[in-house]
Amino acid sequence: MTTIRRSFICLLLSCIGIIAVAQTVAIEKLRKDQEKTKKNIETTNKLLKETQSSTKGTVTKIKVLESQITERKKFINSLNKEVVVINHSMQRISAEKDTLEQQLTQVKQEYAKTIYHSQIKKSMYNDMLFVLSAETFSQAYRRMRYL
Repeated sequence: MTTIRRSFICLLLSCIGIIAVAQTVAIEKLRKDQEKTKKNIETTNKLLKETQSSTKGTVTKIKVLESQITERKKFINSLNKEVVVINHSMQRISAEKDTLEQQLTQVKQEYAKTIYHSQIKKSMYNDMLFVLSAETFSQAYRRMRYL
C-alpha cells in the first residue's frame, strides 16, 4: 500500500514539474515581449527628440506621443498578464503543498500504527519462543507459570 502511495506522490511531483516548466516558458515569453516594448519605447523617444528640432515637429510629435502611449499600454498589459500567471502559479503551489502536508500527516499516522502493531506481535512471539525453547516439559511448564 505504501508503494502505491509513493508512486502516486512521484506522479504528482512529476506533474508539478511539467506544469512549472510550461509556466516558466509563458513567463519568459512575456518578459521577451516586455523587452521588445521597452526597445520600441526607446526608439520612439529618439524619434521624439529628432522631431522636436524640425519645423513640422508638432504633427510628428503628436504621432510619436500616441505611439509611445500605445507601447506603454502594451507594456502595462504584459506586466498585468505576468502578475496573473504568477498569482495562478502561487495558488496552485499552495494547494499542492496543503495536499502533500495532509498526505504526510496520514502517512505518519499509518507508520505509528504499524510500529505499534509490530511491537505487540514481537512481544507475543518472544513470550512463545521463551516457553518453546525449554529443554524439558517441566521447564516449559515452569516458564509458562512465570509468564
